[in-house]
Amino acid sequence: MNENKLDIPEDEINFKEIFWTLTRYRMSILFFITIFTITAVVYAYFKPDIYQAVATVEVGIENKMNAGSNDVVAAATSAGYISPDTEIAIIKSRFLVIKALKNINFTHHYYRTTNMKEFELYKNSPFSVDMIRGEGLSFEVSYHSKNKYRLVITGIDNQTSLEWKYDKIHTFDKEVNNQKFIFTLTLKKGRILKDDKYRFIILSKSGAVSSAMGRVNAQTVGKFSSIISISYTDNVALRAKEFTNALAEAYIKQSIDKKNREASKTLAFVDGQLDKIDYTLQVSELKLEEFKKDSRSMTIDAKALSVSNRLDTAQNKMATLMIQIGIIDEIYKDIKLGKSIDTISVTGLENNSNHSYSLASIISNLQETIIKIKELRIDYTDEYPEVKKLKEKTRKLKSNIISVIKNIKRNFDKRKKLLDISIEKGKDTISELPEDERKFVRLKRKFEVNEKIYSYLLEKQASVSILKASTVSNNRILDKALLPRGAISPKRKIIVITGFILGLLFAVAFSLLRAFLDDRIKYENDVTKIVNIPILGVIPHIKHNPDKVSLHLFPKSIITEAFRSLRTNLNFMLKGDGSHTIAVTSTISSEGKTTVCVNLASIMSMSNKKTIIVNLDMRKPTLHQKFGIKNDKGMSTLLSYRTTLSDVIYSTDYKNLDIIPAGPTPPNPSELIQDEFMIKILNKLKKVYDVIIIDTPPIGIVTDARMLIHLADSTIYVARAEYSKKSFLKNIEKISIFKDIKGLGIVINDMKNQKYGYEYTYDNNYYEEKI
Repeated sequence: MNENKLDIPEDEINFKEIFWTLTRYRMSILFFITIFTITAVVYAYFKPDIYQAVATVEVGIENKMNAGSNDVVAAATSAGYISPDTEIAIIKSRFLVIKALKNINFTHHYYRTTNMKEFELYKNSPFSVDMIRGEGLSFEVSYHSKNKYRLVITGIDNQTSLEWKYDKIHTFDKEVNNQKFIFTLTLKKGRILKDDKYRFIILSKSGAVSSAMGRVNAQTVGKFSSIISISYTDNVALRAKEFTNALAEAYIKQSIDKKNREASKTLAFVDGQLDKIDYTLQVSELKLEEFKKDSRSMTIDAKALSVSNRLDTAQNKMATLMIQIGIIDEIYKDIKLGKSIDTISVTGLENNSNHSYSLASIISNLQETIIKIKELRIDYTDEYPEVKKLKEKTRKLKSNIISVIKNIKRNFDKRKKLLDISIEKGKDTISELPEDERKFVRLKRKFEVNEKIYSYLLEKQASVSILKASTVSNNRILDKALLPRGAISPKRKIIVITGFILGLLFAVAFSLLRAFLDDRIKYENDVTKIVNIPILGVIPHIKHNPDKVSLHLFPKSIITEAFRSLRTNLNFMLKGDGSHTIAVTSTISSEGKTTVCVNLASIMSMSNKKTIIVNLDMRKPTLHQKFGIKNDKGMSTLLSYRTTLSDVIYSTDYKNLDIIPAGPTPPNPSELIQDEFMIKILNKLKKVYDVIIIDTPPIGIVTDARMLIHLADSTIYVARAEYSKKSFLKNIEKISIFKDIKGLGIVINDMKNQKYGYEYTYDNNYYEEKI
């Protein structure tokens, strides 16, 4: 008897439970691993190859260098410093993608299916399509004859939402005209359609742009680097290379176009100023010449010359300040009206001003935010959370810009007042000079100022004209994209390995979950954890027909040894000499109660003990079938006084073993069993037999067995492995509380594996004879 479990650490017990659980479900684990792995293999096979082409460009920083220049005209007309982040946004913009797609055929997509896998042909298609209507539809083409092809199209009607299908034969080079599509399919010279299936999709220009934009990526190669890596992914390696190079070239070209626009803007500004200053200079020069002719005094003392120079300097500063005030007013106006924000520049302002630097930073941030909003608006509405978030950020940035501009304007106003005071003082000093001298100083100063401005503008006009004629980009392509050597995805080995691992994890988790939810008794410790009742024996699974008695035929089998162990344990529990009555019960039918009775009786008879089996399971009797006798009379007829005891006792083919079958099923088996005649029958049997084994009805279904186990010297409660539920053990727990129940023990029947608890296991190879 195994009343006590070995003192094994809990961690080790849990490990063993997991191991045996996984062993028990090994076939389902293998099944799930196979399914997951096959699924991963199929997925990896059909997933199209993705190629990546990479080009690098260097972003020029000339505008950053110009920021420190004192050239007012250049400052007023420059587009300002552009950060690498802005250049990245330009590269990924719809504007640039459209320019790049002018040189790449991105609207026509041709496919061929070979070995159930579809490949895009790109420039290697055997036919071309001139589409007039039908963009976005998927057209299936297959070979029909030398000059004809089969066309199959399926789609969803936009109005009715019903599926429609088109399936007809058409001739090459002839227009296919349908309400939903119009196109001409031309077979290329020298090409033929193979037995493979073909498919083509013609995208709209907007659809092609959206498709390309989603696969463009750009980033700086380092945190503070001015080199940008442009990458593009595509399922066609050649197209990935061509589009990446086209995008890089479009970026360089747009920077040249931008510089040309800036040069044109500068020239227009210079030409306008030259027209104005030319007339003013001519008037100043004429007045000065006339004064010299009319005046008799042509000398100016040192004091007058010093005052004149100071006044010139103040007036030059005032002119520069007025340009800056004009620039800041234009910026303020553009921000308030929301006009041309993407071209706003603050480079014309003082470069040593903290306000100017802060304003430039905020405006650059605003411009980048606006570019991001434009990109998102391609695919989303204004209600998209990210768009709403960026719009709120734009509003705050505009508010910050207006505040900074107001601070700058206050500083400009203070400087203007100081310059006005300096100019007025200079004028007052000059006014104290003699009239002729004063007039000469004024005319001479005005002429010199105009002459300087005119000379500067002429010089600027010449330099900008030369610059425009020889415009080159300050950005350059460092490395053009090469044809990708291999696909970057899918990683097929990783997919298959991942599928195997996921299958293993799922299978293990599923097996453990099954074991957790499985309420059936599987091992010996499942019983000992719930009830504190001794286990009398564990009976292995009988592979041959369990309805036949076989212990006498195979005396050295593991089944026979298991029942010998059960017999020994029962002998330890029995006290005294004389006849012993053993009641065998279970919770429900099919738990092997009768099989245990038959084999226990056989092993008892083999020890020279006269043994009889009494079948009192009159509702569902099976004992007579195991011995091949009729069931026309038995306990039911005996208890109803229709036969005598000697009439219902049948001898078997085995020495010392008799049986009493149940007999025909009576209408009142409970009343018959509870009759006092039942006790008299048992007493008579005890005088003749050493062992009386009672096959009782299942205790969980009817109450008959409860009375019978009170009459027994020992009670065996049978639980079938992987069939009986753990909740059934509550019944035996209820039985154990009765004091008149003697020798109560459990037998685990039909154990299909070799793990009979933690205390011992059977080795099938130990015995020569097997059942």
